[in-house]
Amino acid sequence: MLAAASAWTGLAGDLGSAAASFSAVTSIATRLQQGPASAD
Repeated sequence: MLAAASAWTGLAGDLGSAAASFSAVTSIATRLQQGPASAD
């Protein structure tokens, strides 16, 4: 039972890290789309 809890904790950490990376990438993409060329 403890091993399963530890595995879920590890998975949660990995998913949190992936979500943070995705958020950073989408933030960069959004800023690029809002640059001077997007005024057209």
